[in-house]
Amino acid sequence: MKLIRSGLEKKYRDELQSSHHALFNDSANRRLLNSIRRAFPKMYSAYVLDWIPEQGEDIFTVLVDDNTVATFELSRLNGELAEAQNVRMTKDYQRALQKHKMIKLLIALELAAENAE
Repeated sequence: MKLIRSGLEKKYRDELQSSHHALFNDSANRRLLNSIRRAFPKMYSAYVLDWIPEQGEDIFTVLVDDNTVATFELSRLNGELAEAQNVRMTKDYQRALQKHKMIKLLIALELAAENAE
């Protein structure tokens, strides 16, 4: 799939850039960032691809650098760091994605590659 710079792609790019900035600069996201850093000590970028608020936890799907996707379940009941779950390479992750999630992943991969430079 190729990106065509559509309005939807711009929306996703803006969302991803905003969440990336918030993850690294907003103290409210410190626990998620510390969980990611603990699981991936050499991490240079992270983009939240999906966030599912559940009753007792928040579930985040995160692109780490430009090659790994992991899930983190942060409990709302305690302040503990979350373990990385369902860790997989981006190629394995993207196999089952629907179109909109694939577009979001491709944009996040572009942004991660820019961070690596």
